[in-house]
Amino acid sequence: MKEIEGGDNEVNNVAVSDLKSGKSIVAWCYDDLMAKNGVRESTKRTLGGQLAKRMLQHLATTQM
Repeated sequence: MKEIEGGDNEVNNVAVSDLKSGKSIVAWCYDDLMAKNGVRESTKRTLGGQLAKRMLQHLATTQM
């Protein structure tokens, strides 16, 4: 695992291969947050689904 230069090491401890494979930063941060707080896998999936629905609705109404 390589670190991305600059900033907080805790945040930058991202595997370069994850970034290159297209895994989004949002998904990585979500997984990391859930793991640090000891959230059960079933709860993580439920919350992730709710988050995804809200994000998709927002993205559908905004322009990039």
